[in-house]
Amino acid sequence: MDSFIYERENSMEFGEYSNLTWFSNFSIMIKNASTQLRNFSPRQSNGLLDLAETLDTYYVPILIALGVIFNVTLVVTIRKTDLKKVPACFCFMSLGIIDTLYLIAMWIPWMSKKTIDIYNTRGFCQLTYYMNILTAFLSSWYVVIILVERFFTTYDHKRASKLFSTLRTKCYVTIFSIFSLVAHLYLTWTSGVYTFNNTQHCMVIFEHWEDITIMRKIDIVFSFILPVTMCFAISTAIIFAITFGWGKNSDSETKSQLQGKRVILKLSENDSDTSRKCSTVLDISEQDKKRKIRETSNSRQLTITCLILAFVYVLLTAPHNILKTKITFSENEYDVTVHESMYLQILEKIYALNYAYKAAVYFIFLPEVRYKFVHLVIKSGKVLLRRQTQEKTQSTVL
Repeated sequence: MDSFIYERENSMEFGEYSNLTWFSNFSIMIKNASTQLRNFSPRQSNGLLDLAETLDTYYVPILIALGVIFNVTLVVTIRKTDLKKVPACFCFMSLGIIDTLYLIAMWIPWMSKKTIDIYNTRGFCQLTYYMNILTAFLSSWYVVIILVERFFTTYDHKRASKLFSTLRTKCYVTIFSIFSLVAHLYLTWTSGVYTFNNTQHCMVIFEHWEDITIMRKIDIVFSFILPVTMCFAISTAIIFAITFGWGKNSDSETKSQLQGKRVILKLSENDSDTSRKCSTVLDISEQDKKRKIRETSNSRQLTITCLILAFVYVLLTAPHNILKTKITFSENEYDVTVHESMYLQILEKIYALNYAYKAAVYFIFLPEVRYKFVHLVIKSGKVLLRRQTQEKTQSTVL
């Protein structure tokens, strides 16, 4: 039994994925865990710990790899196509960047346990901790921003086109990101590397325990409780609007409006002046692009996709954050049971799925995203083939 306790104590590294660092005192936590393990049945302990270790060995690297690939693919697809002019899609791109950074911050401590330990070194410790908390905060609020944009689009798409134009949406995201970057800078000077039993551990600096405890409570309110509450309220309003047909939104322009525009364009095409014909063709192409962007932005399918995104976000984050909230706001934050510690590690891995699945949802439910991705792949293939042909031609001439 003593060997079991020693082995399990050493497997419970404090601050395994940065979120655990806010538990505070390392020595107190390990002491409590040791006492509780002696009152714990080995079979029950082995079950939870084995599950956590299995998930850490197989699930985590697959999740990180697939998540990064999906997110990068989505970001490139939106960035290289007209989708970046759709406000909601621009938010999707921003969310994909933030989710990728979270997965990288998750990969650093995981990789450090398997190969060279860079996480528990000065610099990487502070940077990883900062990225972990910052990206989790931004990801939650980007979902809220998307829902707010969908709310206005659902109830009054004309007002939404003014309040959430492409430029204004970029400004909202940029200003909020800069504010968050500055607001979380305290994480860089309140964490450090300490040595216990000849092993380095990234954790909160002793002098800042009380301040960090207060800041963690504030962070939970603003990164979990408030965003989830807003997601629930806004999603409910959008669902009622879609169900009962409230608001002034339409999926696209009416047929009469489109027919009227076509008549005007046809009349313009009949102009005898050659320069006017050229400019008219360009105007037609530009008008068509703007119409497609407007239709995509106002589409009900995009709104439903955002609702699915919000629902899955709440579903994946709630179990982990509820337990974290319970521990953070408890009277004795240091007294963490073994059950709570193990469940938190398991739920954290489920919670991490929130940063890897979103791109798959966009590709499944949004035909525009699929079409733009296929078009981009074909276009890139043609460019690559053309370059190879030119290189072969040049080499043949030489």
